[in-house]
Amino acid sequence: MTLLNLPERLRYHPSTTYLAGCTPGPKEPDAARLPCYLRPLLTELLALDEGVRIPTLQKPNGQLIRLRVAMFCGDSMSRNKVCGFPPHSVRIGKFCGLCDVTIPTVISAFSQCAEDLERDASDHRVASLRMEQPFRSKKAKTAFERSTGARASALNRLPYWHSVNRAPIDHMHNLELGVVKRLFHRTLIEGKSISPLQLKRFQSGLLTALVPPSEQAPDARLGDPGGGSATAAHWSTLGRRLLVLLLFVAWQPLVEADGSLPFEPPISKTAAAAVAAATVAAAANGDADVEAEDEDEAAAAAAA
Repeated sequence: MTLLNLPERLRYHPSTTYLAGCTPGPKEPDAARLPCYLRPLLTELLALDEGVRIPTLQKPNGQLIRLRVAMFCGDSMSRNKVCGFPPHSVRIGKFCGLCDVTIPTVISAFSQCAEDLERDASDHRVASLRMEQPFRSKKAKTAFERSTGARASALNRLPYWHSVNRAPIDHMHNLELGVVKRLFHRTLIEGKSISPLQLKRFQSGLLTALVPPSEQAPDARLGDPGGGSATAAHWSTLGRRLLVLLLFVAWQPLVEADGSLPFEPPISKTAAAAVAAATVAAAANGDADVEAEDEDEAAAAAAA
């Protein structure tokens, strides 16, 4: 926990960060067991909401201290478990913590006004509290969860808490391991928006790219089946610093010729894997052709 009323330079310093507790391993607890671990902390937070007097040197009779939780910050899995949202693996019903989209309406939602899709924080809290009560049957509970997109949350003990407003989306899974990674693999590689030759230019630029010492660039073989597994830090650096420039390098001849870029949505994961393998094979054949041409040119020059 951190204190947001501290100056920004001190707000997240280790000396002002409070470790409230740890859950036992070796695996993370499921959502049903989390309230047991959070109960002592929530009891203290309820008392601090009313106000606690703490004696100080200047105020021996006690300084009134009040505290409220501003937000919950965590990755997507912990956010769903702690704040009462269903996991993103669900395929039926609402699954998003901020909007009312479902799997069948994910694409069509882009044509609607964002404000019309926003979840109501009060409605989610009411539904989350209802999930703590018994249902007639498991089927009825599942139907209610799918229609409301809510699950029970231990944070509902705090009378001011609304998960929709106080639990921001995890940027690591949403942007770095989500948008950037999907854009590269699904759109560029599997969607054939980058040719084998363009991929080689992209990788050559990635090999020579310079990034700040505090950041990490992905492996230069990114896009190849054996190119290793990029981490969130790698995708972050690629998306924020390198992707636009490297794509310009890869597409420069096409851009200068005023050409167009193709896109073919992959039919399935199997087809996508086949496309990726074919791209790599074509790139390897292209390298062999280039080497053969170089040898022919060298032989011709020697003969001359």
